[in-house]
Amino acid sequence: MKKINLLVLVGLMVLSMNLQAQYSEAAFQSRKKTVYDIIYNKYYCTGSGAGFQPCYSRPPGYFAIGTGDPFQYMGPKLIVVYERDGITGIANADTANSRLISHLEPDFDLFHFNYPGVAKLLYAYPNAPGIVATKKKFIQKMFNRTDSYNAFTGEGTENHILMSRLPTYLLCQLAVDSFPADFPLALAKKDSLKRFIMETSKRMYTSGVAEFNSATYEAYSVSAWLVLYDYAKDLDVKKAAKAALDYYSMEIALHYSQGIQAGGDMRGKGTTSSLDLKSSLAWLAWVWFGDSPRDVYNVSASFNAAPMSQCIYAAASTYRPSGVAEKLAKKKLTLPAMYYNSKGSYLLDNPNYIKQTVYLDSSYALGATYFPYGGWAGGDWQMVSWKLISRVDSSANKNVQFVSGQGMTYYLGGNYRTPFDQFAQHKNVMIQLTKVPSNAAAIETSISAIFNTWATNWDVNFVRRFSASDAKYGVNGGLNASSGRKTPVSFQNPSVTTGSSYMDIIANSGTINTATVGNIYFVELDKTYLAIRSINNAIPTVALPKLTDFAVVGTMSGYVLEVRNKSAFTSFANFQTFISANTSIDKSKVASENRVIYTSSLGDVINVQYQTSGTFTEPIYDWGYGPTSGKVLQKEPPFTQPTWPSGAGHGKIASWTVNGSLVDLSQTWGVYDGPNARIKNNILSFNDGHGDSLRVDYTGSVPVFTPNIITDIPYVLPESELKESILKIYPNPANDAIDISGSAVELNVPIEICNLSGQVLIKDIYTGRPIGIKSLPTGYYILVVRGSKGAISSKLLVE
Repeated sequence: MKKINLLVLVGLMVLSMNLQAQYSEAAFQSRKKTVYDIIYNKYYCTGSGAGFQPCYSRPPGYFAIGTGDPFQYMGPKLIVVYERDGITGIANADTANSRLISHLEPDFDLFHFNYPGVAKLLYAYPNAPGIVATKKKFIQKMFNRTDSYNAFTGEGTENHILMSRLPTYLLCQLAVDSFPADFPLALAKKDSLKRFIMETSKRMYTSGVAEFNSATYEAYSVSAWLVLYDYAKDLDVKKAAKAALDYYSMEIALHYSQGIQAGGDMRGKGTTSSLDLKSSLAWLAWVWFGDSPRDVYNVSASFNAAPMSQCIYAAASTYRPSGVAEKLAKKKLTLPAMYYNSKGSYLLDNPNYIKQTVYLDSSYALGATYFPYGGWAGGDWQMVSWKLISRVDSSANKNVQFVSGQGMTYYLGGNYRTPFDQFAQHKNVMIQLTKVPSNAAAIETSISAIFNTWATNWDVNFVRRFSASDAKYGVNGGLNASSGRKTPVSFQNPSVTTGSSYMDIIANSGTINTATVGNIYFVELDKTYLAIRSINNAIPTVALPKLTDFAVVGTMSGYVLEVRNKSAFTSFANFQTFISANTSIDKSKVASENRVIYTSSLGDVINVQYQTSGTFTEPIYDWGYGPTSGKVLQKEPPFTQPTWPSGAGHGKIASWTVNGSLVDLSQTWGVYDGPNARIKNNILSFNDGHGDSLRVDYTGSVPVFTPNIITDIPYVLPESELKESILKIYPNPANDAIDISGSAVELNVPIEICNLSGQVLIKDIYTGRPIGIKSLPTGYYILVVRGSKGAISSKLLVE
């Protein structure tokens, strides 16, 4: 039996998912065209990993290739060029085919950023001359690399590991199918990678992901899962990839608001600037969900499209989020809504290690993340602890407005989280507290010494785990003369000479009006009103966009921010009067107990205790040490850290009560837990208010989907390799009975007619006679014929 056209099958799967969940496919296709047009017409890849730069004088489709991780940017560019010009139609001297070959020889080595693009190109365009000529060389390069960045056991951060191992599964799959004699280890490697994929996907349903909401890195992880979903032949692997993508679509939709992610941001350095759609995660979210008030296509000549490049994988994929995820992203479900979520430690070995709160309203999204990390490491200052996203009119051609603090000290960088900041959020109120202890300088000196030892241990241990040629790292950030590379262990050197706390209000091109009434600083934005009180001073010191609550070392500073939907009030003056009359702050216990009590306009009494003592760790990333030999295949080594001090000066997470009830961060929270989106007890559910619209049960070894979009239809050949029709239905449309024919049709085989949710409505044995369909209501269905060599299917319309 021949295999069914993959594009037809995938189209059916997408149609099934989209019609059932009412995802806006037409709008998606429009956004896809937009990003294709921008990448094709306005940007090209150049420099040492520099990304896309404006090149209006170059011909459309032009690209040049730098030497640093070329496929990080070149891969998405080539996808667009192939999609627009075809596999042989690139009509300029700098052709994709010649550049592909030239960069394979002699010095191009596969590295984690390169794998998604390579796998996508090899599978999506197998007959392109450059691909035909080089696919075996790519696989050989993969197997030849055995250093610490090899695809099978190499170290790295979460996105590095996923970008390496998920597409590598596909390259092993290709090796097994096309070059088994040349790569005898490919089958064993593929099986091992499958175990990693299944374990990693399921672990997301208990621990989440390490780089959650990371504006910088999360889209890179998603790109690897997308490519795996599109081209894995093993149905279990495809299901695992879909479960992972359903996870990401929930996570992104919950926090996304008009081009920026609300709430905490893990490793989000440099991504919350004065413009939205500036990060790879924002572009991914926009391709999936839209909802930007800006004219996306008319970007300026200075706009950096490098972050946009990763959204090409979503644009080119057959995966679609559910319709409920789209509603959640556009904040069109029942609101307001409060969510209590959790994430694991960085290597996900400790579930529920980090907690999140998120509050969604039709005009804003406010969220915070509570990190038990020390704040001393170089990785800490990439963490943004909280953000408020204030929406603007969808047709305003404006940038979204946002507010954040302590984690936003440099307001265009989204960085500099200090060891002395603590936070508490309840619904529409955010409380930020900072207290640099009197002995902070002594604490800094002692922890700096620990970092020196940590860096030395990492350096020595790295030599033990890998070959001498890999161990080219200097200790404590120092450069090694033979490589010019640094140890990743770095000390942040936070300021310990001031106790001040900061907040930034980024109004962009939108409304911003301010007023001060008593001890309250009021702000009017396009869709929201803000009321801000200082902890240490009567009112904050204002030099917009920055607010400062000045304090000396040993004194607590900070803010209480309350946000309200503008539509609830008749005017800015009315809001000021209402807040002044219906809210209060009690600072009488700040000096004696490090406690702030706030009564909100919603009637909630929020009692926050700053914790002056405690224990902490630092995020490991790939900075750990401990194993003295190479990594066990597909398993993370048992990385260890220094023994960190505890006690006075080391508290990291505040405690608080709401109306006398403790918000217990020591309890087990769901990975996501709120009225419309939940991942708890290994089950994901989206709810639109009328029942679960999508449910993924991952209590077993393989996820089970309701509706069952992925069935046991096998992997099939791409369009370019299909030679003849293998299944025809006639008449089609039909209303009484149908017959089937085609080169793949056999007698006495099972047939099924399913609805678009995968539910089997008619089961029969094909004997050559017409098949009755009178029982079927008007609509689209899928006819599945199960022959001797697998299943084939085709679309049926009943009128």
